[in-house]
Amino acid sequence: MGTRHEDQPPEHWAGAASLDPTPVWKQYLLIGLGVLGALVLVVAYFALGVIAGAMASSGNKSSSTTAPTTPPLSAPTTGAQPAPAAPAPAGKQWVVIKQFAGDGIKDTEQFTVGSEWRIDWDYTPPQYGGIIQI
Repeated sequence: MGTRHEDQPPEHWAGAASLDPTPVWKQYLLIGLGVLGALVLVVAYFALGVIAGAMASSGNKSSSTTAPTTPPLSAPTTGAQPAPAAPAPAGKQWVVIKQFAGDGIKDTEQFTVGSEWRIDWDYTPPQYGGIIQI
């Protein structure tokens, strides 16, 4: 006997009881509801992430506008020179408050700046992937 269904004797055929009696439209409805449920879960997951991020960032705000008097950290050890600074607004001078260097995931300590500020950075991404978040 071969492996094709035409080669099998009728007693080996599946009976009517083995067939799924669910109509096709119900099968499509169930699949559609499952996909919709998965989509709702994904949207809820991202919405919760956005809400948690907003709540975390709102807790980091400070009402003080005075600059701290701590000296800057040591210069980066990568040997890279800082980029040329942009000109300060008329009558003002940019002051270095903090310097950070290194790699990997880190949370730096909080610091306070005035109403006008800027961030200068030098970033060399790795060969595969890599991000910088400020």
